[in-house]
Amino acid sequence: MVAAILLLFLLSTTVYRVDFSLGHLGFKLVPSLIMSAVLVPTAALLLLNDPGKVKKDIGIITLYSILLVSICGLSLLWGYEDILQFKRLLLFSLVLFASVCFAVILGSLDPDRQRSTLCKFVRHGIAIYIMFSAFQVAFFKRGEFFLTMANPFINNFFAPYPQTIGSLLPRLSGGFIDPNLAGYFLALIFFISSYLGLSRYRIISFILLILTFSRSAIFGFILSYLASLVLKAYRKDVPAREAYLNLTGALGYTAVSLVLTTAVLLVLFKYADLIASVISVRFGTDLQAGSGKIHVDLIGYALSQLDNPFSLFCGHGFNSSFIYVNPIFGGGKYANFHSEFITFLFEEGIVGLAAYLSIYLFIATRLAQDLRARRLPLVSLLMSFFLFNIFYQQYMFFYYWIGLFTALVVEPGRHAKEALP
Repeated sequence: MVAAILLLFLLSTTVYRVDFSLGHLGFKLVPSLIMSAVLVPTAALLLLNDPGKVKKDIGIITLYSILLVSICGLSLLWGYEDILQFKRLLLFSLVLFASVCFAVILGSLDPDRQRSTLCKFVRHGIAIYIMFSAFQVAFFKRGEFFLTMANPFINNFFAPYPQTIGSLLPRLSGGFIDPNLAGYFLALIFFISSYLGLSRYRIISFILLILTFSRSAIFGFILSYLASLVLKAYRKDVPAREAYLNLTGALGYTAVSLVLTTAVLLVLFKYADLIASVISVRFGTDLQAGSGKIHVDLIGYALSQLDNPFSLFCGHGFNSSFIYVNPIFGGGKYANFHSEFITFLFEEGIVGLAAYLSIYLFIATRLAQDLRARRLPLVSLLMSFFLFNIFYQQYMFFYYWIGLFTALVVEPGRHAKEALP
């Protein structure tokens, strides 16, 4: 029963296109928030009935979480300007502590039940993602037809519209509205699949990640993946010849995967110039074109506002970014600084950023204490999320904390294979 509730919660975190509040709250009432109402009492009952099952690491991470939320709340004493800040603080608190409850439940399961639950999450999560992506493609091809079928209730309840690269292609994002977040979620699926030895789903998630056309997701994923290969290849207990073969083989696997994905795109869309246009638009290096320059300007503006010791150490208040950013860039397109680290620095100062990074440091320390090859996919997961945070913001989403806490509490039972990440 507990494992079933955990699985339902995990699957609910794959859908962010549905809003049960119909747009009447300051945030979307997505399925995962509703499932939290079941998850939290389940974790509480588990604590009451068998507190010995709760690991010490979960207790420590709970204290870190309390510290972080407290700092965010205190920052509103000097940075409050809009009721939306309180709503967002409530949402953040719920997401973070419900994720801690997830860690409590996952950590209480034996390794085999952990494997079973995570395997089902990967398989069904990919299926849900593909289903929503297929609907995106249909809407991209026949958008006018679907618009005639829509009504205000449906528009407020469900967001089917895909982001596109001009009029060239839809950026497939499954149950996520933002393709960047979809890419980060797929990285989570990839590395969990690697940890569990699910090669088929690792390949599928990699291809789907490419189809998000998210620069930060693709580059962050590749960097973290290659870093983990180096760690695996040059462990002290690996002979030099085997290390060389492991590294070159894995680099070859990555190169072949990229080539095959490009080939599939060429077959599907028939024209090489289309692929060239997509690469030019999404992966060009000209910061004066597209969103690249805006992202640089966002970071520069944030740092320019930390112009006195108080704002540098204590920030401007939780979720105050949108108050500063929107008047500058307009249109409601940017509500933060497009970098989680910069956003925490701006809103909670050095104090808040240090509290946030302490969670990463604690999990990284625990993983470093047991750096076996079969745990390297979890190290890759942690590295990829860290890199993604340089380019984007994830802390309001369940999948992010699920990834971090899974890396902390999952047991390396006999299911964890000595495989490349």
